[in-house]
Amino acid sequence: MILKNFLKNLAKKSDSKDIHISSGRTSHKPTAPVFWLCMLFGSLGAHCFWTGRRTRGGQYLLWGGVTFALIYFIYTANHAILPSWIAVLGIVAACLVQLLVIRDLWKITRGKYKRKKSGRHYKSSPWMYPFAVIMTCLTVYAFFTVSIFIKENVSDKGRPTAIRMEHTVDAYMNAQQSYFKKSGKIGDFSEIGFRPVEKKIREFKYENEGKALKITYLMSLNCPYKTTWIVEPSVLDSTLQWKVTLPKNAKCNAMARQMVSLEKKTKALADSAAARAAQLDKSVDGVGVVPDTTQQGKTK
Repeated sequence: MILKNFLKNLAKKSDSKDIHISSGRTSHKPTAPVFWLCMLFGSLGAHCFWTGRRTRGGQYLLWGGVTFALIYFIYTANHAILPSWIAVLGIVAACLVQLLVIRDLWKITRGKYKRKKSGRHYKSSPWMYPFAVIMTCLTVYAFFTVSIFIKENVSDKGRPTAIRMEHTVDAYMNAQQSYFKKSGKIGDFSEIGFRPVEKKIREFKYENEGKALKITYLMSLNCPYKTTWIVEPSVLDSTLQWKVTLPKNAKCNAMARQMVSLEKKTKALADSAAARAAQLDKSVDGVGVVPDTTQQGKTK
């Protein structure tokens, strides 16, 4: 019992001594590295690992996007459709981690962030405030962009994304039609002056497939990765005709409904042109041969 009390008193004296020493020093290590690690690689938990908070750093690393990125890669590699609930869960988790990172950033900026073992605060500097404000504004903008992404690809099942693709297809067809009226032939992208407008986050890839337009889907939401649509022009009876090749996946066609309508329309026009050509051939073949009456039968 006496030994136990002695050890307790010794521990209290040691703790009070550590507190006294730590109060005399405001920073254990330079603050700038912690600040920049938090600002640039905060979602990976870099500043937490630097300051000895390994458990929190591991949580930031797992839920800050790495786990979701791995799951997304697995679905993409297998050309499978990522379930909506997984996408929402991964995005929400990454946003929560980013909020915690912003909180840590402002703690560092205000001099209230502590090192785990020693408990010493990292010293604040005036130059940190503008960068913290900029990072906070960028995070708010990123949250706004993410909310639009979730609405388009989860709530609206990718329909707005497909509409942008369909507008690009319309622009290609109009450019090809204009070029055909001028030259009487079909051209590639450079010849017809067509250049697809791409967003910062690429949803589709547009490329020439011979003289046709090939569209490749670059995500795994609502439609498998690398699903393709092909819009192929051709010339028949001095008129520009179109052939649309759709993917076999029903969810892709449900997302890009206008492409399905375009395929039905072009197929109906092609069938109508083929029917007219067949009717013309039949009418030509059905014309009787006029008998030669200039010659009579046997001569006497």
